[in-house]
Amino acid sequence: MIGRAARLLEDVHRIALAYHWPEPRIWDLPVRRRLAYLLRLEADADAALLAGLTGTGFEDPP
Repeated sequence: MIGRAARLLEDVHRIALAYHWPEPRIWDLPVRRRLAYLLRLEADADAALLAGLTGTGFEDPP
């Protein structure tokens, strides 16, 4: 149970940090909506990582 509680707190922290929402607003979101925001944040992080690889030789060949 402690692991699940820590994961939930981390999820709320990530959303609060990214969107500047207060904690109660995030807890009030339905679970599916909260997960959707987390997926968007993950996609944004992946895109930023890929953009940072441009010009390093790690991009796909033409």
